[in-house]
Amino acid sequence: MANESDSGQEKTEQPTPKKLRDAKKKGQVPRSKELNSMTVMVFGALGLLFMGSHMIADISGFMAQCFSLSRDDVFSRQALLERLAFTVSDALAAIAPFMVLMTVIAIFTPLAIGGWAFSLQALAFKTDRINPLNGFKRMFSSRA
Repeated sequence: MANESDSGQEKTEQPTPKKLRDAKKKGQVPRSKELNSMTVMVFGALGLLFMGSHMIADISGFMAQCFSLSRDDVFSRQALLERLAFTVSDALAAIAPFMVLMTVIAIFTPLAIGGWAFSLQALAFKTDRINPLNGFKRMFSSRA
């Protein structure tokens, strides 16, 4: 919820528990896109620091196998499809720990900030959000 009202002035009183509950029912919980991005980037860098050498070793190992084909394998459609399947599964296995880490971080960072809040009201279709006139008013207003 915002600290400022529509007039731009700060609110003088803290919100009541009822207002906080109503806001959570509407899906209005505190979120920070910058904190989410920063957390994913920091943990991504740390994940690459600790898991990167292992991923590179695995990927370079199966790439060396992929680029060394026998003559029989080149002319066999079945052998090429099997090699493709093994390559894809090896690549997914090599990057899976990193991707799991990134998924967990991307999901749990917003939960740590505002908690779990699922609201059908927040998912409801609002025609004023797709009205081009409102967008132009917002872009060319005196505040913009």
